[in-house]
Amino acid sequence: MANVEARRQKEAAEEAERRRQAKLAGKNTTPQPKRPKFDFEREKPKVMVAVANAIQCANNLVNSCRVSYSAPFEVISSLHSISTESTKV
Repeated sequence: MANVEARRQKEAAEEAERRRQAKLAGKNTTPQPKRPKFDFEREKPKVMVAVANAIQCANNLVNSCRVSYSAPFEVISSLHSISTESTKV
């Protein structure tokens, strides 16, 4: 039992050392250059175009779903009207 406990402590110490080394390695990297501040007034036209495109795509998707969803019902109703007209004769 003492051997198992000693091995666990050794593995835990090794893992802690690996984590410490990884943390130090991450700190030693060169800092990234800072981004310029976001200027909404300058980016506003691009944002508006992106929003307009997203709205248009969403509307196209909704319309195509309506057409594909309603098409079977239109076919069924037209077949039903044809069958009811043929029985009236």
